[in-house]
Amino acid sequence: MTVSTDHAHKQHSSPSAAEAPPAGAPASELLKALLAPSSRDALAHARAAIATADDIPLYWTHVLQPALYEVGAISVGQEHLATAIAQRLMSSFYPLILDRAAPRRGALVLIVSPGELHEVGPRMVADCLELDGWDVHFTGAATPADELEDMLRRTGAIVLGISTAMLDHVAKVRLLIADMRSRL
Repeated sequence: MTVSTDHAHKQHSSPSAAEAPPAGAPASELLKALLAPSSRDALAHARAAIATADDIPLYWTHVLQPALYEVGAISVGQEHLATAIAQRLMSSFYPLILDRAAPRRGALVLIVSPGELHEVGPRMVADCLELDGWDVHFTGAATPADELEDMLRRTGAIVLGISTAMLDHVAKVRLLIADMRSRL
């Protein structure tokens, strides 16, 4: 089993220009819908751009991700509302992902690190991995660490992915990795 972590960002800071995808016109248009806030406009924007499952990774990385990076510059309440709209938008395209061919690369469990609540980024990763042929078991936030071993065994996962966005959660991730390595 491979246990890995993704990169950690400073608490509540926007990524540097080198990390963030360029925010083009489509991202700006989606951002307007997220901040309006208009679920209908956000979904209409995505539907106009996503015709097949193959369009999802590009939309997630070149439109949704840059728009959400920009959302970080507003109030916490507005950010939570925009995030909820983004999550509904993403969920509406999940049937396209499920209609793809059966997984062929193996099972993977993807969790959000202990104490972490940011789950849109790892959800994007989960969707892209599923489209790439993985059998992804994405748990979202607040997965009890003491149940992780059983989950890994039940799913037959060969990879554990742990996402964290907050720098102060990295120590917890390291402890979780050490714990899982000792158990498996």
